[in-house]
Amino acid sequence: MNVEGAALATVISQGISFLVSVWYLWKNQDRMNFEFKPVNFRLDRESTSAIIRISVPMMVYSLVMSMANMFINSGSSVECVGGRFAENQP
Repeated sequence: MNVEGAALATVISQGISFLVSVWYLWKNQDRMNFEFKPVNFRLDRESTSAIIRISVPMMVYSLVMSMANMFINSGSSVECVGGRFAENQP
């Protein structure tokens, strides 16, 4: 159960985390100023646009950095460097 076990453990732990979070919110509704009503789970235009305005630049930055790392790491693996070094030896 190599990869399957890790995937299963991840799903189980995420489910437990979700249930604990819901339980905590349910128990502390008054203190947290939160009620489990459908109206509280709807997104309004103002909040959604604020979230998008903040998150899009960070998403683009993360994408650019990931692409740069892929480019940098594509030619610098140990096997590639070792192979080139071995070819140049007398």
